[in-house]
Amino acid sequence: MKLLFVYFLLFCLGGQSFAQIDTLKSHQDSIKKFMLSSNQIIKIEHIEIKCANDYYVYNDFKDTLELSSFGLLGCACDEPKLFKSIQLDSSGQKEIFIIRNCKGRNEMHGGTYDISEKIKFHKLEVWNLDTKVLLFEFKDRYKNKFDIFRTDMQPTVQKGTCSYLCKIKVDNMGIIQLSNCHANSDCSFKPTEGKFQLIGQEYQMVKPTSSKVK
Repeated sequence: MKLLFVYFLLFCLGGQSFAQIDTLKSHQDSIKKFMLSSNQIIKIEHIEIKCANDYYVYNDFKDTLELSSFGLLGCACDEPKLFKSIQLDSSGQKEIFIIRNCKGRNEMHGGTYDISEKIKFHKLEVWNLDTKVLLFEFKDRYKNKFDIFRTDMQPTVQKGTCSYLCKIKVDNMGIIQLSNCHANSDCSFKPTEGKFQLIGQEYQMVKPTSSKVK
């Protein structure tokens, strides 16, 4: 009889141990599912801020170029498009001219200021693939819808939409001509116009033209 009681007690304790193991396994599975779910969320958020980590893949998918970032919230870019490839420095791979179309926003809020901006732009970037250095960049199309309150400026409230459009021309020598820039009255700056050429390892203006806000 005592022997039967011992067997019964061991059976109960064993069942409790198995129940604890099953509970622990279930808890671990829940943690794994949560971690998988969290990783998926992180990946989705990474895609949503793609323009801060955009890439251009080349050389039969063997090399990757990390393109410039913009520091915008909720930033999203279309896939970069190869506009031209020209041998500019007489060595290595051809320099590439990439077109990017992006959008995002700025949000800054404090006791003495509130700044909200929604920004869209179309941009040209020129890269050296051998050194992975950005040689030139210019936004030829730009739109910024802004709502700004700052106590340290007059007027303290500014609302509007700054937009401008410029014409870009690139010849077979890689010389870039920026012209016919038209900006509306909400823009507080004038787009730079002129002719730019690669001299050494950087583009420099070789012929300025007048900038007009129209």
